[in-house]
Amino acid sequence: MAMRRPLQVLHTECISCPMNEITTIRMDKSEGRAHREAVASTRAILRSETAEAHARLDHRFEGMFAAASPDIYHRFVRMNHACHAMLEPLLARETDARRGPPATQGAPVSLLPQLRADMEAMELAPVRLDSQFLPQSGTAEAVGALYVLEGSRLGARFLHRAFQDGEVSRRWSGATTFYLDAAARPGNIAGMLEMYSERIGSPHALQRACASACATFSLFAAAADASDATSRPTADGDTA
Repeated sequence: MAMRRPLQVLHTECISCPMNEITTIRMDKSEGRAHREAVASTRAILRSETAEAHARLDHRFEGMFAAASPDIYHRFVRMNHACHAMLEPLLARETDARRGPPATQGAPVSLLPQLRADMEAMELAPVRLDSQFLPQSGTAEAVGALYVLEGSRLGARFLHRAFQDGEVSRRWSGATTFYLDAAARPGNIAGMLEMYSERIGSPHALQRACASACATFSLFAAAADASDATSRPTADGDTA
């Protein structure tokens, strides 16, 4: 399925990350305080630089639970399945290369099995994505990708709570929540993001993290555009 050109605009609009707005953490402070400030500073910069892309992505799923059918929810699941299928291996390779957290921290807890279970149970066709939207590898780039994934899981937890009242489940017969259930459980993304963030105090590294976060948002936007909530796999594997 072809993706629309405006997605490339999304990728370039949010990678400005002005150098004069990036403050290098003073290393003469206590280790604990410097660590907290490094993480807080990195998060604040990433939040500022990706705010518009984040808002645009959220807007795509407004009214999800007010809808009579689960079509928007299907699109949400397909988008996440496609993005996790590309991002999780990338971050796992980064960990294996020992450029990121130590082995005890490990790669992010995978939610791909649960997304696959949702896709199969609701008979949703997978989204095909172009690798041009995949962030590059590197410690700084991992910070950007992890920041977006952390926000994605926080959003999934909010949606999980909305499902708990039971009314949505009754209205959307056949809708499954394997991914939302898993996202609601504790994971290690926040810890990984903190460990990575401590290592990228230079302005150039922070700029690369911003670019990676924006590329990751572009990946999610591309998956959302490519998703068609009414599509189902046919007998030969194509979409209907």
